[in-house]
Amino acid sequence: MTFKVIADEFDSDPDIYISKSKNNLYPSSSSNSDWYCERKGSETCIIQKGDFAIGETLYIGISCTRKCSYKFRIWFTPTVDLTTSNRRQIRFEGYSTYVLKYTIPEEVLEETTKSVEIYVQPEHAYSRIDMFLSLDQTFYVIEEVPAAHVTSTGKAIKFS
Repeated sequence: MTFKVIADEFDSDPDIYISKSKNNLYPSSSSNSDWYCERKGSETCIIQKGDFAIGETLYIGISCTRKCSYKFRIWFTPTVDLTTSNRRQIRFEGYSTYVLKYTIPEEVLEETTKSVEIYVQPEHAYSRIDMFLSLDQTFYVIEEVPAAHVTSTGKAIKFS
């Protein structure tokens, strides 16, 4: 499930805080939230299937440090499995969110996989695309923090 707050004005900076606790009806910081997204500008929080139950109540707080204007949307996010797909091109709608799943094979045609390249490009110049990398099902803390991605077998991932 995707929670997206889109800033309407240039200097708007809304942040999203989500809690499952009845003791926290108004989540307003990372310390009192189960999930949070607090980057500069618009935010996208993704909560994976299984992290909440049908009928469970989620408490959502949107906070701005100064006056801001925004739109808020919630929807179910499709997962596109690139590993099993024969598709070469995928088009995304504006302000949409997709989870792209890809499993890197150990070998391709009996040769050890050395690298895999996946390109994501806008159709029009100056179209902004935000991409985030996760090595597991955890997408709910999306921050502008650099991280090293090295697997247990010592293979590294370059994400640029």
